[in-house]
Amino acid sequence: MTEPDPFVATDTKRRPSAQFVQPFKHVYKHRRITTACKGARPKIMYRSTDHANAAITLTRAVGERDAKNCLAKESLMQLYHFRSPNPQKGTFALKELGLDCEIVPIDLGKGEHRQPAFLAHNRFGRVPVLVDGEMTLPESHAILAYLGEKTGRLWPATPDGRAEALRWLFFLSQHIMPPAGEVSLRFRAKLFGRPLDEAAEATIKRGEEALPAALAIVEDHLAQNEWMMGAEFGLVDCAYCPVLNVIEKSGFGFAEFPRVTAYLDACRARPAWAQTPRLPGL
Repeated sequence: MTEPDPFVATDTKRRPSAQFVQPFKHVYKHRRITTACKGARPKIMYRSTDHANAAITLTRAVGERDAKNCLAKESLMQLYHFRSPNPQKGTFALKELGLDCEIVPIDLGKGEHRQPAFLAHNRFGRVPVLVDGEMTLPESHAILAYLGEKTGRLWPATPDGRAEALRWLFFLSQHIMPPAGEVSLRFRAKLFGRPLDEAAEATIKRGEEALPAALAIVEDHLAQNEWMMGAEFGLVDCAYCPVLNVIEKSGFGFAEFPRVTAYLDACRARPAWAQTPRLPGL
């Protein structure tokens, strides 16, 4: 008599012949499992109904776990990133929140931010860009606000609190980042080994003259607050740390702002900052 195909499902209405009942480990070895990322249950076929009932619990659990892992991979957030201050805000925040996110490096030196594949995410060709499912979100401070709203962590829970958080993000964008960008020309010149011409020196000087007025406001604010939003570290701090860091690394002295200095040191002492990718010298 020809032996039946070992992968044919057992007829549960009829007990199979003893010669076809295999030990569990042998049946398990010859099982068939098919899973899909859409959450389909595995298809399992055995010679023996008894062994199938014993094995199906294990294999279904494995199949469901694999399906969940596949779905999680499909829905994993992506952050298009370069190791400069603006993208560091998003990476710092993701590390603090403990969120899984695929970091997609964009090499600005090679012009990858001007390639059509990246321009499809941000027509201005700037990083960072966060992709979460069907949503594509550029602008570092918008990303921080989104992560705060999405997780409900490191972000104020009240309308007044959220308005205050946005206020300090806007203050950073309007009053600190423009002169910080001018001062950082010195850092970029050193990083890429390029000499500074007269125009660059004039730009740096303009930034150095503009920064003290804005930093004085932050200094006064920190007299009453350990962090930018009060007693607890938050996503607003994830925005301030990379900017203040590049200002200092560009040679601007914080001697007149001891609270800003202490605040920056506290930010940089956090484990999440140590895990945040940085350019050499940052």
